[in-house]
Amino acid sequence: KIQKKGLKMNAGKMMISLPQIVSAELSEFAKELQIPKSKLIQQALDYYFDTLDLQVAKNRVAKGGKRLNLEQMKAFVDEL
Repeated sequence: KIQKKGLKMNAGKMMISLPQIVSAELSEFAKELQIPKSKLIQQALDYYFDTLDLQVAKNRVAKGGKRLNLEQMKAFVDEL
């Protein structure tokens, strides 16, 4: 099982195809960092998804999306 932001999820398996140069870079970085390629892919996707979250938030604000002040955000978090 993997854990992300306090949530436990079963690890899913998938088969993907990568361009040869990307696959080679993945292998090189995994070897250099001494971590499995699957772990490196997971870390890279986590980072990329965080970047996408920020972009989505910026797009929503640009389109007039609802903004929360600090007190509203604290109340929202407390409800979770």
